[in-house]
Amino acid sequence: MAVFGRLILATAIVSAITACDTTPPDTAEPSPSPAQSSPTPPPTPTNDYLKVLTGYRYASLEVKSGVDFRSPLQNSALLREAVRGYTVKSITYNGDPYGVTVEVFDIDPLVAGRSGIQEDLVATATGRTDTRDVGIGARSVAYFNVSNFTSFMWLQATSFVIVSAEPATVGKAFIIAEALIDANTTESRFFITGQVLSAKDGNPVPDVSIWVTLSGRDCCANVVPGVASGPTGRYQIRVPEGDYHLLFYPTGLAGFGASWYRDATDFESSDVVHVVRNTPSIDARLPAGRAVSGHISSNGQPVKGAHVDAYSVTTGGWVAGFDASDGGGWVMRLATGRYRLQFWPPGGSTLRGVWWRSGDSIRTSEVLIIGDADLHDLDVALPGNAL
Repeated sequence: MAVFGRLILATAIVSAITACDTTPPDTAEPSPSPAQSSPTPPPTPTNDYLKVLTGYRYASLEVKSGVDFRSPLQNSALLREAVRGYTVKSITYNGDPYGVTVEVFDIDPLVAGRSGIQEDLVATATGRTDTRDVGIGARSVAYFNVSNFTSFMWLQATSFVIVSAEPATVGKAFIIAEALIDANTTESRFFITGQVLSAKDGNPVPDVSIWVTLSGRDCCANVVPGVASGPTGRYQIRVPEGDYHLLFYPTGLAGFGASWYRDATDFESSDVVHVVRNTPSIDARLPAGRAVSGHISSNGQPVKGAHVDAYSVTTGGWVAGFDASDGGGWVMRLATGRYRLQFWPPGGSTLRGVWWRSGDSIRTSEVLIIGDADLHDLDVALPGNAL
């Protein structure tokens, strides 16, 4: 199962915020000032979710553009009785349209507590089962993208929320999604702290990326913004109470490979970090490793949004993975060892995924050995026709 494109997706979205959203602040926090542009409506579960966000206002929306998510949910034989209320609002910033819409569905509490209900709601609303997950506010959020519309979807308590925008303003949608999740989160938050050292000589390793993923789910959605280790290798990251796995990744650092806590090669064999208070001494020993890189194309053209995942042959688990650049290029840094690589098209594409070097399945794929030298030009062509 291909999963690791999700890790970098959240990072890419955060980068997009800087690129496409320079006027408003890069965060939105609860504020005591009123948020409604019209008189406050009577309290209902759907309106109660729309907490006040500093600098932003909710405005009435007569006609919603983009994808119709409401009709599939209300017409579903499985879920229509579960939807008890609905509201949709547009967002303004300093009185100007912000280009983001928010939909909130009130879900029957008995249904909302059912295992897998978020996935069922997303699949019904979108008509697809291939949406990706990203991490926002320590919550797994579905990311749905079509040619002219991008949405984040999640279930929080009894509210199923969809925040949407045009792809060019996806950073704004991310800001509103994160702010709403934080404003409706009641869990206490604590710090995970530690130090990253070299496994070879014990020296501190600065500029290592630390990513936090949820435990108890398929790997791996980065659930809070990642941090980097400082000059002495130390880091701290704030998370809600819960169970997590930590990935230490040597972004741009030659000679090192990825490592999971505690000294594990892959997600499945890594230790769970149980957070109920501030949690110190979550240290890492970064192993020796090499860079692996290549390009993903189809019919001679780069595949934008494609991604590659690394699977450890030795330990039998997923290690790391990244989305390709717009030009189809990709690079990852892996510890010395034996791996298989899986390449995937973007969600919704008619292209098919493949394994390196010759395989539609893991059994027929070629084992890649990471040793004393970087490996480049691992180029693949995805079969099929792009949309």
